[in-house]
Amino acid sequence: MRYKYNRQLTPPAPFVHVRAAGPTSAGAVEEIPAPLDSAADRSAIPWSVVEALQLPQLDELPALGFGGHLVSVPTYLVELTVRGLTPITIEAFASREEPYVLLGRDVLNHFRVLLDGPNLVLEMD
Repeated sequence: MRYKYNRQLTPPAPFVHVRAAGPTSAGAVEEIPAPLDSAADRSAIPWSVVEALQLPQLDELPALGFGGHLVSVPTYLVELTVRGLTPITIEAFASREEPYVLLGRDVLNHFRVLLDGPNLVLEMD
């Protein structure tokens, strides 16, 4: 799958679209913008996805945020599907402040990801 970088951000950033579903539910949230975050160990989902899918909290884990602040963040089991690729079920952080799905290495390491910064495109397969 080939995507153009999101040019609404400065500097432009690699984004894909994902589908989020509960591991046992029939519902899904489609076409959620998702930046690639290779610095993140674990992916994160917006609180709106937790509410829409009525996901039960799985755990609460420590997360090191910006500036080295350690916080406790709830986790949820969720199936994420990047358009056209194999679904991945992960334990994701959830945040009320996050508008996007942040794709961390727990998802990215399942795929070949090529970032072509000079041409502002990414390939993922």
